[in-house]
Amino acid sequence: MAHNKLIWVKATARGQLLNRMWVDENSPPFQVEDGQESKRWMKKLTAAEAKKLTAEVDDVADDEVSASDLAAITEERDELAGKVEGLEADLKAMTDERDKMDEAGKKLASDLAAVTAERDKLKALPAGSVAGAKKD
Repeated sequence: MAHNKLIWVKATARGQLLNRMWVDENSPPFQVEDGQESKRWMKKLTAAEAKKLTAEVDDVADDEVSASDLAAITEERDELAGKVEGLEADLKAMTDERDKMDEAGKKLASDLAAVTAERDKLKALPAGSVAGAKKD
């Protein structure tokens, strides 16, 4: 029987949800279907308790990022974006080189097939019919 009612819970230890997401005691409250909570590592909460804990998490998250931290994060993001652009350019150059090598390989294979066909024609001729061939 499927349970549709969602309840609020808080992790009391590290555990994995059905969607494979890991949570622990430092994670904010979350909702699961009634009957799907783990008594081993989840604690049921009332809606008011969940709202209070969620508000506390939001307050802490807002206070933790200062302007200097934000500037450092932005600078690091820009640096990483530059590295990604460089790597994308390298990838493009390598892809172009691979394509050139593929074309050269196809040309060599075509030339080899033509030479092999010509050799097979010559092998099929009766002995002594090739101009300049030695006679025994």
